[in-house]
Amino acid sequence: MRDPRSHLFYLFLIYFTNGSLNASRDFIYSLAVAYTGIITNGRWLTIILNKVIFLR
Repeated sequence: MRDPRSHLFYLFLIYFTNGSLNASRDFIYSLAVAYTGIITNGRWLTIILNKVIFLR
């Protein structure tokens, strides 16, 4: 089982790069969605992030 704090790092990465890397933002989001989906071993966080990405 992975460290549950790992997904917090990716969420911080999204927050930190949100303003400075607009061109790569969607890529970072999709990457974070994939990692958080694996780490949480569930779909609730993936669904939330997908709503944030596609409904912004």
